[in-house]
Amino acid sequence: MQKVSSEVRPVWFVFAGMGTQWPHMGRDLMTLDCFRESIMRSDALLRPYGINLCDLLMDSKEDTFNDTVNSFVGIAAIQVSSHILLLGKVKNIAMFLN
Repeated sequence: MQKVSSEVRPVWFVFAGMGTQWPHMGRDLMTLDCFRESIMRSDALLRPYGINLCDLLMDSKEDTFNDTVNSFVGIAAIQVSSHILLLGKVKNIAMFLN
């Protein structure tokens, strides 16, 4: 264990790449308002392109993510929504600490 300074430091996010997807990924996170709202916004933006993000995440099958487009869209949407969720939590913690 080491002592750290109390100065405000930046928060870094590390995102996974292709190959990290699995059926129903993000399903449990859909219970969190901020995450779900972000997924729903992405879903609305993707619908005109024939991609139903909600179905992709909530009702995926074992072979759903064998399609590269499904994998990319699913991972990207989860990462964007997770970032928004975590950023909100970090802001709340920072406000609490200050």
